[in-house]
Amino acid sequence: MVSVRPLSQAEAQAYAPLTFPAYREALTRPTDRPTVYVGAMDEGEPIAFGFAVGGAPDGGFELVSLYVSPLHRRHGLGGAMLATIEDAPGRALEINSLSMAALLVFTLAAGRLSDRIGRRPVLLGGLAIGFLGAWPLLSLMHHADATFVILGQLGFAVAIGAFLGCQPATMVEAVPRAVRCTAIALGYNLCLGVVGGLTPLAAAWLVRRTHDDLAPAFLVMAAAVLSALAVRALGETRGRDGGAVSGG
Repeated sequence: MVSVRPLSQAEAQAYAPLTFPAYREALTRPTDRPTVYVGAMDEGEPIAFGFAVGGAPDGGFELVSLYVSPLHRRHGLGGAMLATIEDAPGRALEINSLSMAALLVFTLAAGRLSDRIGRRPVLLGGLAIGFLGAWPLLSLMHHADATFVILGQLGFAVAIGAFLGCQPATMVEAVPRAVRCTAIALGYNLCLGVVGGLTPLAAAWLVRRTHDDLAPAFLVMAAAVLSALAVRALGETRGRDGGAVSGG
């Protein structure tokens, strides 16, 4: 029975003989643009392969290669593969929307939990998930099956939600009232601009340098360690008055 399905880049390498020789080496290297791979099998044997890259003027994907073995042509297989490629942006939007909705729920739940047990345990819990789950969760997000991609994104949503749910209250409680607006505005926005702004560049550099799409996991792990040290040094802030300064 013939089956058509999206492929991960690692799975696509098994289909390399079904594309042009000039493209075969590219299947083993990290890509600079979003890429969709699709393959078809018949009784466990690859019979068709195609891939497309993002960046088209209309926001879609440009077809780079599509090959169907001669014995399986004129049966609608090529059209089925094109339909799978064209559905990719819609599937990505659905997965991302679900993850963002889940992040909202996790963030609210983390904030509520931190009001009960304290900011520090929730923050450290989220950082632990980020550190231990960085590699396996990112690996899930590179899977061709959308279910595994969703699980990977939900795992990161739990870690990020735990942090975002506590962050605003923690910053307010940790800074004296007299300098609260200035200290938080400068400290938070400078770090967000510099560190957050350079992170995509660092992640892209790591991928290109190591030829490993999972290399950015090390950035997540390093950030989790540094954040955990900061949280431990800060201590528990729940119940603090923000270091109120008595008036003269």
